[in-house]
Formats: sequence, structure tokens, C-alpha cells
Amino acid sequence: MLADAVAAAGIGSLLDALLSVEAAGVFKPDPRVYALASHRLGLPAARIAFVSANPWDTQAAHHAGFRCVRVNRPIAGRAAPDEYGLAEAGVPSLPDLSSLPTLLA
Repeated sequence: MLADAVAAAGIGSLLDALLSVEAAGVFKPDPRVYALASHRLGLPAARIAFVSANPWDTQAAHHAGFRCVRVNRPIAGRAAPDEYGLAEAGVPSLPDLSSLPTLLA
């Protein structure tokens, strides 16, 4: 399903890898899912940027050692609350992806 979505969006050439929980045989937030990225990319989690709009997903990736960024798009002019303490943990929150390249540089 993931491969079909990437193909339909026409973004496959922009991606270095396509990872799915299917390969781990478990679902997020199980740590084995996040370990897939380190394994497939051959990098420690701390060298991988994990970007998500889902706070629970971002929290789990942060606990797995990834460099995390939460995308917290404002709805009706207001961002969602920091219900998982991500800001206190030092996880940056962005309203959109426009400043992501600068943040990760």
C-alpha cells in the first residue's frame, strides 16, 4: 500500500528508502519499528531525522534516539498542545516544512 501511494504521488525518485512497519511485523510505537531505519540505512538513530505531525509517533522516535522534529500545523490559527512533553524534551516544533532544511543543516 505504501509503495502504491508513493508511486501515485510521483515522489519515488525523491526518496532514498521506503520503510514500512510491515517489515518489522509489529506496529508503532513498538521500538522494533524505529530500529528498521537504523538497520536499513546503516546509521545510528541519532544521525537520522524523524519528522512527523503525530506527537505520539514523534515521542516514540525520540525515545528510540532519533533527532526529531514535530510538524504542528495550526488549525484555525492555533497549534495543537504539547500533550507528550516534546518541547520540554527539546524536540523542535514547526508550523510547516518550509524551515526544515535550515533546521537540519
